[in-house]
Amino acid sequence: GVGAAARAHGAGEGGGRKKRKARARSEAVPGTTRYWTRSEHGLFLAGCERFGGREYAAISRLVGTRNPKQVRTHAQKFEKKLARDAIRSALGAHPGGPNSTPSGSHFSSDP
Repeated sequence: GVGAAARAHGAGEGGGRKKRKARARSEAVPGTTRYWTRSEHGLFLAGCERFGGREYAAISRLVGTRNPKQVRTHAQKFEKKLARDAIRSALGAHPGGPNSTPSGSHFSSDP
């Protein structure tokens, strides 16, 4: 057994680690694909204009087919793409250059 002094310093069973509370996971909306459609992206952009770029829950409600976590990750990827395109543009490279995908192929077709 472990003595009282050792237990007081976190030794013993459980390795002294604190248990973390389980976080509620936001489930994916049924019927959606991994890729955003053009109409979803358009609603996302409208939501960013209307509510501000960090109001993921409000944008999610506007889009209707994506949860706030999906909106947040889409926003992060979209911001990275804008930054990448700005750098390419500043360097004189065409944003649709040889290492990028053809325009519009980031989205799946609308149903």
